[in-house]
Amino acid sequence: MISIVLKRSEKLAINHPALPLKSIMHMAVVAHNTQERAGGYAPVQWAFGAQGSSEPSIEIRSGDA
Repeated sequence: MISIVLKRSEKLAINHPALPLKSIMHMAVVAHNTQERAGGYAPVQWAFGAQGSSEPSIEIRSGDA
């Protein structure tokens, strides 16, 4: 898996040389985690459900603060 992410990162870095390394790695990992697999589910779907989100979110409900 790491080699796949590194290959994607290299391609992104070549095509977008102005992007910082952190952004390039983030985009490569998100692309890897959201790509559909042979079983029909991406890793992000296994972790967060069928409509999982790769973006972190903070939700404050009343009474939690």
